[in-house]
Amino acid sequence: MKGKKKKSIHDGDWIVLQCARQIEELTAALEADRDLDEGIKDRLLVLVAAGIETYESCEGGPGHPYAEPTIRFFGERPEGFRALAAILQSEHRNSVRALHRMWQIIDGEPTGPDWEMVFYMPEAL
Repeated sequence: MKGKKKKSIHDGDWIVLQCARQIEELTAALEADRDLDEGIKDRLLVLVAAGIETYESCEGGPGHPYAEPTIRFFGERPEGFRALAAILQSEHRNSVRALHRMWQIIDGEPTGPDWEMVFYMPEAL
């Protein structure tokens, strides 16, 4: 096979480094762009690093819009399971309480569906 470059271990290392660099850049942009609740930030960054398109997050509890830590994200049917897999493979694997497919009612019409992942409160773990 003329002209075809043989893959080496160094090619794989380069790809891993590129992915790590992209995750670092994305994490920095996310933290700079949003005022993230400290109680949900680590789990949110796990999802963002996995390529999940989040749009809302809250650490939950008194004074917050959600009673429990919650992250909402866009995606088709498989996306919820991809997000769940990312969390289950992280240090937060025991913190997931529920995964919902949901439709919001906006101006009297169902909109969505989107995904919502709910976590146990830290003191419950």
